[in-house]
Amino acid sequence: ASQEEFAEDEAPTYRGGEAFPASHASLAGDKLTVRFGKANVTATYRVTAGRDYLALRLESLVGDPIDRIDLVRLRLRKRYQCL
Repeated sequence: ASQEEFAEDEAPTYRGGEAFPASHASLAGDKLTVRFGKANVTATYRVTAGRDYLALRLESLVGDPIDRIDLVRLRLRKRYQCL
């Protein structure tokens, strides 16, 4: 998925029970910036990738107050049958 497809389908923020999807996402070096245009909010994360992990640390949150951000939504498909 492109950054634009990600931004339109994922990572909503919430205010007063209303969800606002991300309108733009970009990665520059170790900084991930996610904009929520209709909520007037921009979140910037520091991304750290290790061999066995990916860490995201919120560096700044600018704009109007929000209740929460769902940064990651994992869509898992069953590929193997457990014994």
